[in-house]
Amino acid sequence: ETAAVTTTIPKNVSLQFFPESGHLVDGILSVVAFKATDQWGTPVEVEGIIKSDDGTTIASFKSFHDGIGKVQFKPKEGKTYTAEVETAAGKRTYPLPVVQASGINLRIQDEKGGKKFQLSRGVKNKEQYDLLFVVAQINNHVVYEMEIAFEDYPSIIGHLVTDSLPSGILHFTV
Repeated sequence: ETAAVTTTIPKNVSLQFFPESGHLVDGILSVVAFKATDQWGTPVEVEGIIKSDDGTTIASFKSFHDGIGKVQFKPKEGKTYTAEVETAAGKRTYPLPVVQASGINLRIQDEKGGKKFQLSRGVKNKEQYDLLFVVAQINNHVVYEMEIAFEDYPSIIGHLVTDSLPSGILHFTV
């Protein structure tokens, strides 16, 4: 006996983009996570390119697990970005979020014994971000609090030792 095997090819692919820190900010190297699903909400593996509105290829990307991945690039104010993906239904384009003229970006990375964080600010209206507060919480308890003075620096790096912290989700707020 042979069993019939059918594969359903997704007709519609939904591709969502999630910039680290919530926004794309002009001139700040940004990590943008993405998630691809089909019309039934099932993860779909994708690969494609990010293009600017003038047709220039900015970066390539590929999902690494369950339709999830990340891509990194430095957005420019006034430009719009789209992702081009080849799907079973043909080439599709998806818009990326609008680039903000000014703002800050928080990047968090694992390091031995804790977390390394980098705060970057855009050039435009940078004086609005001269003095910031970084607060980290676990289970609604403050475990780290620091006033950050940028002075003339475009970015600041800090470290948070997590070895002695209770387990839970570490939530950073700027």
